[in-house]
Amino acid sequence: MFERLVNRLTGSPAAVLSLGLGARAVFGAAAVVMLTRGLGIESFGLLSGLMAVATLGGPLASGLGDVAVRRLSAGDEPSPTLSAVAGAAFVVISFGSVTVWLAGSAILGRSPSTGLFCLAVAELMAAGLVDGVTKVWIALGNFRIAARQHVLYGAARVAAAAVLFLGVFPTTLEVYAVLLLLTIGLASAASAISIRRSFDPDRPGRLEVLAVLRESRSYSLSQVTARAQADIDKAMLVRFSLEAESGLYAAGYRVLSYAGLPMEAALSAAYPKFFRIGEAEGVQGTSNLRRSIQTRIIGLGVLAGVLGVAVSPLAAIAFGSSFRGITTVVVVLAGVPVLTGLQILSADALTGAGYQMLRVRIRMLAVLVNVGLNAWLIPKFGWQGAAATTYATELVNLLILRVAARRLASSVRSA
Repeated sequence: MFERLVNRLTGSPAAVLSLGLGARAVFGAAAVVMLTRGLGIESFGLLSGLMAVATLGGPLASGLGDVAVRRLSAGDEPSPTLSAVAGAAFVVISFGSVTVWLAGSAILGRSPSTGLFCLAVAELMAAGLVDGVTKVWIALGNFRIAARQHVLYGAARVAAAAVLFLGVFPTTLEVYAVLLLLTIGLASAASAISIRRSFDPDRPGRLEVLAVLRESRSYSLSQVTARAQADIDKAMLVRFSLEAESGLYAAGYRVLSYAGLPMEAALSAAYPKFFRIGEAEGVQGTSNLRRSIQTRIIGLGVLAGVLGVAVSPLAAIAFGSSFRGITTVVVVLAGVPVLTGLQILSADALTGAGYQMLRVRIRMLAVLVNVGLNAWLIPKFGWQGAAATTYATELVNLLILRVAARRLASSVRSA
């Protein structure tokens, strides 16, 4: 009843997702407050660096959700599709966690730790199961259950932070990592049960699982590179022993990410449409869809920046005295949501039209530029160098995506 009222008032399913994302944001903000106050700025900065490399594993699993979205949007039967995706998720979580653990330790220049391993497993489960199931429900048009998944995800994170903050266990990064693994594990189990009760998927065959793994490679690689471009700067700040700056910079990013959740909801709701239109009309159709949505995305991106700046003084009070400089960070980064939203929209248009590998190649180029600029600018300018790199790489990525889409559309018209 409440969902129908919201849809009647707004005329968009994205409103229902916004409710779920809003609850997720409240939980997430509460978790950050408890972590910043419990750990302090340097330990929070180190945690941000660990999370930056741990989350690189998430896309390895979330690419499976994109396979499910593509197949379901094309009209495939849910039960066999979901059983094959679930089998592939088990494989990815098992092997991906070890890979991320070792690779992340090398990126940070530190010895492999129990905390990093637990964070890697937790992020893989969160992306492959909690967020993956969210994508499935969106593709099936059930935005109410998808919104519940967002609430579940946020509740899992705040529960781990709350137990740490309350002093039930020693306040260390390793303890938090174990707690997060436990709560995300419970949330993942709940997500899997919701799918099983609704569709009762059969036991997947080996060939079906391998087919899903092959199909997910381009999606996963695209998201790994996207995550690297977004988060590698926090890890590099830690590598250059700038934990306090990493903590301040990561906290500012968190403020803007929560302010940008309405934009994320709009992008999530539009994602399956690109596959449906791309199947029928190709790159010209997905480009037209992108143009019809982009004004709204720009508006939501501007809103995210303005809202982030407005609440940043309150965030400084909530996080503690060591985070007094967070307003400056948010003001500097306030333009990033607009560029990020337009870039994701342009990339989704290519993916929906069947040019996923082109998207991956463009993103890989942006990551190389990002890492090179960060390695040059962070030792000289700290977080300000990371911010400048973010603007440069987001802009380069957006321009290349737009040029590529225009050339593809022109070649199709002239053929």
